[in-house]
Amino acid sequence: NRRGNCQMCPEGTRYFEKNNLLGRRFKNDVRKLCGDGMSSDVHDESSSHSSSSSDCKPRRRRHHRRYEDSCSFGSSYCDDSSTYSSYVSSECSPPCRPVPLNCDYELKTPIINMGERIFEFLKNYEDQYKKAVVLFLTRILSQIDGFAPSYPSADYEPLIEQLETLGVTVPSNMAADLAALDAAEATSLAGTIRANAQKVIGDLLARVNTMCYLDLMSLVTSGLFASQVTSAFSNTQPIITIAGNDLFTKQMAVFQRLPGTLPSAAITAITNALQANKNNFVTFFTTQTTNLQTDVQNALTALITALTTLTSTTSTEFTQFANSEIGALTGRIFGSSGSGSDGSGSGGSSGGSSS
Repeated sequence: NRRGNCQMCPEGTRYFEKNNLLGRRFKNDVRKLCGDGMSSDVHDESSSHSSSSSDCKPRRRRHHRRYEDSCSFGSSYCDDSSTYSSYVSSECSPPCRPVPLNCDYELKTPIINMGERIFEFLKNYEDQYKKAVVLFLTRILSQIDGFAPSYPSADYEPLIEQLETLGVTVPSNMAADLAALDAAEATSLAGTIRANAQKVIGDLLARVNTMCYLDLMSLVTSGLFASQVTSAFSNTQPIITIAGNDLFTKQMAVFQRLPGTLPSAAITAITNALQANKNNFVTFFTTQTTNLQTDVQNALTALITALTTLTSTTSTEFTQFANSEIGALTGRIFGSSGSGSDGSGSGGSSGGSSS
């Protein structure tokens, strides 16, 4: 309806004036287009403009609403959506028509989707890598928590019988007291070894939990991770030796409290028996900690092997996955090889070979 378009435009008469359409020759045409409100004297521009403006005002508001509705999706959908005034001055005669969606999205959308799929693939790998390390450290901590070896106390009855033969009066609870010292020292030593190892592994686990993948991978591949794990047991032997000496001293003090002066033969018998017990104590805990270290080392070796295999396998799988994704995008953008024009076909072939 051309008349409707003219009446909705506040500059309707100026449009015809600008295009030299207000001559007498076109008077009837102008009246048909802009209504009978125009003055018969086409040279009376003020009255014509006033009549046209008054006829346009209410409809201009309604058209403004319709214009906003049709252009509310953003400037990319309309030829000119900056202001209504710019529309009525530059686009008076034809109504505002939506233009196609921004064409960049034809490229952005598949690239964004491809990036998300690649991200999920790599994120899954990184999560597996980190979970394997965390699980290893958690299991090592569990083993350490359970480290509480029970030292088999020596049989002190032969020593007591020998002392009695030498004329030494020995209390009836002497053997029980010596065994109690064995148990107490063993419990204390196991607790010390356990606490030291728990601190090293626990601190390492806390660090790993806060690490991103690249830092964790660097820690593992550099060998620092393995050295920190093994350091949890690196100082156990001196601790065991000190504990053995303490045990010997405490047990010797029990015999020193006996009344009277002990004959030299009795002192020799006591010293030899307690020294043998100390050696057995040290050997026992050395064996126990060595077994624990061996278990940890075996688990560490298995972890490193598993991580190496995971990295190698996933790298190969990712190469195939990425090539597939790029191939799909190449086909979407350039078309499949041999289809379309010669130019597009060669472009698609080149993209496939480059990937």
